[in-house]
Amino acid sequence: MKQLGVLVLFLSMGTMLLGQEFKISEETRSMSKGSFNALVIDLPGTSSKKVMKSWTKFMGNYRGKTKYSKKVGEAFTDNAEIKDMSENTVDVYAKLEELGGDQGTRLSVWFNLGVTYLTSNEHSERYPAGEEVLKAFAATVSADLIAARLKEKEKELKEVMADLKKLEKTKTGYDRDVKNYEETIKKAEEGIAETDKKIDENLKEQDTMKDDITEREKEIEEIEKRLKKVYNKFKK
Repeated sequence: MKQLGVLVLFLSMGTMLLGQEFKISEETRSMSKGSFNALVIDLPGTSSKKVMKSWTKFMGNYRGKTKYSKKVGEAFTDNAEIKDMSENTVDVYAKLEELGGDQGTRLSVWFNLGVTYLTSNEHSERYPAGEEVLKAFAATVSADLIAARLKEKEKELKEVMADLKKLEKTKTGYDRDVKNYEETIKKAEEGIAETDKKIDENLKEQDTMKDDITEREKEIEEIEKRLKKVYNKFKK
């Protein structure tokens, strides 16, 4: 029962994390052997398929052999050892009901003590052991839900981190582009400065040449005047 105690302890952690309170009630419910007293618990956020799989595995803690019958929709555990409930082995029956929507499933469990089925009225000292079994199972279901949620959140985190890595890689590319642009701009500015210098030199050379042209035009004009005088002299 030490293992059971650990599971019950985990229940408080699981229910707190999920914000749920598991309540166990007694009801006379029908099963393959007839209508008998059952312990009933609702498990929000669960599906019957997964819960039944978990129940079959969970009952292995009590060394009973569990089989599920699709025909009657019921799990039967033969010769379970629940020491706080009975010195002899106990036969356990379990059925699940889909509640619909987000309500999850309802688990009904019957504990056959041999001659009769477990009830709080007839077996006040043994009954708490039945509740402990259901609480312990609720703890495992709670743990599975938490584990599934954790896995989902880890997957989401992994995806976000991958997106961040892509953004960082893209930014590195942008930084490289900016650096290349800056180098291009620097070279362009140096080229512009050099070209401006050449333009200034060119303009100065043009001014010098224009002055030279003006001087030469004056010389030509002077020569033409002299030549004209000579022609006029010979005409006379």
